[in-house]
Amino acid sequence: MLSDLGRREEALQAAQEAVHLYRQLAAHHPDAFLPDLAGSLTNLGAMLSALGRHEEALQATQEAVQIRRQLAAQHPQAFLPDLARSLGAYGLVLMSSGRADELWSGSRGPRRLRRGAAEDPPPRSGPPCPSYGFGRCAVTGLPRGMAGGWPGTGARTA
Repeated sequence: MLSDLGRREEALQAAQEAVHLYRQLAAHHPDAFLPDLAGSLTNLGAMLSALGRHEEALQATQEAVQIRRQLAAQHPQAFLPDLARSLGAYGLVLMSSGRADELWSGSRGPRRLRRGAAEDPPPRSGPPCPSYGFGRCAVTGLPRGMAGGWPGTGARTA
């Protein structure tokens, strides 16, 4: 990955291009590409936050949450776990931008949603969560090494 090689700006440009391309695709085929757009926005938000660009990160993660709320409303079994991840990423961006007072409304959602789903997806296996060189898991938004959840909370993120 580019960011793992210290090429964070290049990695950011690639993430921005991915968002741009998924936006175009989702405009024509929303059912097929809105989930990918939301995932790309979540990843972009994590990258922007790691680079200290907190307002842009908040915009990207808020948009991802909005898209995933719509998807989860239509197909909860398929999209509630993704909504939970985006809410978690949004909470981390709020925390890193010094807006922890807003964190409570954003951080309780993922756990409530995960418990509310009729069936959790099977646990992930395989290699550790990639951080893309930003010190946070690109999938869950948690600090690297915590891809399974916050210690002592019992909360699963993946």
